[in-house]
Amino acid sequence: MCCVPAPPVIEFAPDGSVQRSWGGPGDNYEWPESEHGIYVDANQDVWIGGNAPTDSHILKFTSDGEFILQIGRSHQSGGSNDTDNLGRPAGFTIDENANEVYVADGYGNRRIIVFDNTTGAYKRHWGGVRRKNLMTSPSPPHDPDAEPIRQYRSPVHDVTISTDGLVYVADRTNNRLQLFQKDGTFVPKKPSLDQKHLVAARYLA
Repeated sequence: MCCVPAPPVIEFAPDGSVQRSWGGPGDNYEWPESEHGIYVDANQDVWIGGNAPTDSHILKFTSDGEFILQIGRSHQSGGSNDTDNLGRPAGFTIDENANEVYVADGYGNRRIIVFDNTTGAYKRHWGGVRRKNLMTSPSPPHDPDAEPIRQYRSPVHDVTISTDGLVYVADRTNNRLQLFQKDGTFVPKKPSLDQKHLVAARYLA
């Protein structure tokens, strides 16, 4: 049989064998139109987002594919100050100590937004769309001594919390990583020589 699509989520063993697979539309949740971004937390729960224009939500499942939680609703993005819905989210990380999920939100809203990991309740956000012409305008040549650009371009592509307790954000089109306190306070940090030559920061680990 030709051209049968693979399941959206496939788990492989270290030897490359398939352990399990699952995903796709279900009765109790809205599956993303274009899957983009997957994260497995310390409890082995799986977070999934999408980057189609209609993908304004994220989903949480067990590692067996049992639905747990949906944050946001499909087709409902209300912009970068909408605290109920997302805008083409790209990446996730979990603060296990605070029981919070951080979302790099993403291609549409260009912000970081934080929810309760268990209930999905909104906590806080920062960033967002202030000058729409920056969405598609090219980045200027990088000058590490210049005043930093005050707005994310699209997309805000990933987020992680490091062992130093800071939130690292991949601002891809601006070719940079930005650091924040967990409350969203910006942390200025002089880049090293290697950091001055970052190109299209995409993923963080």
